[in-house]
Amino acid sequence: MSKDTDFVNFVTDDNTGGYFVMQCQGCDEVFNSKDCHGGGQIADTGDYGDSYCPHCGQVDPEECDNPNLVWNIQQRKINRLADTYQFLAAEYGKILHQAGFSESALAGQQDAMSWLSKRPAVDEEEPANGNSD
Repeated sequence: MSKDTDFVNFVTDDNTGGYFVMQCQGCDEVFNSKDCHGGGQIADTGDYGDSYCPHCGQVDPEECDNPNLVWNIQQRKINRLADTYQFLAAEYGKILHQAGFSESALAGQQDAMSWLSKRPAVDEEEPANGNSD
C-alpha cells in the first residue's frame, strides 16, 4: 500500500498482503484489519497471536465476505475526502480573495482546486530543482 492509501485507511482486494475489511461476529461492526488489536508475532516461534475486534474484543473477527458492504465503506471514505477537498478549496479561495490574489472567493476556490488537481501524489518524487531546502 502506498503512503496515501494508508493515510485514508483504504483496503485492498487483490491479496497483496495489504489491509482488508473485517466484520466482527460478536458486534457486527465492519472495520479495517489494521484496526484490530493483538495479532503480533509470538517471540521466535514464527506464529502470531490472536487478533481482537477493537469494538467488543471478539477473538479473531473474520474477513468481510460481502463485497457490497466493503464497497459502501470505501465509498463513504471517498465521499468524506471529496467533501474535505471542497471545503479546503473554498476556505483557501476566501483567503486568496481576502489577500487580494483573486477577484472573488469563488475565483480563488477555482484557482485552489486547479492547483490541488495538478500537485503530485504524496508518494511521487518531485523533480530536484537544485535547492538545498
